[in-house]
Parts: sequence; structure tokens; C-alpha cells
Amino acid sequence: MDNDKYYIIRSTRATLKIHDLNGRVLKVMRLQLTAGYNEVQVTSDQLPKGILYYTLETSQFKQTRKMAVL
Repeated sequence: MDNDKYYIIRSTRATLKIHDLNGRVLKVMRLQLTAGYNEVQVTSDQLPKGILYYTLETSQFKQTRKMAVL
């Protein structure tokens, strides 16, 4: 997975979920994000190859993006 950057206004806890095209959750990461830019890195060695989605969620924010695992 490419590194992805997020700008967070204030420090917060977040959850990053990686899921397949059917919505099955493959990996869950609990994160503590600080105010400002944060970079999220995920190793793909335990993920299946192909198109997957990841969702970053805080108490006030939720965003889902697509990624390719090669």
C-alpha cells in the first residue's frame, strides 16, 4: 500500500480497516493520530493480491479509499 497522509485538526484516536470487494474486513489497526499531518503505513505481506479498500475512521471523520496490492 502506498503511504497515505491525512491532516487532522486535533489529536484523536482512529481505526483503519482494510476490506475486500465484498466488505469482509481483512485487517484492523487502532491508531493514535496527532494534530497536523499524519502518515499511515500498512504492510501488505499478509494481504491478498488485488483491489482492496481501506477506511480511516475517527469520531468526526470517515473516509474510504481504494488500493491495489501487487
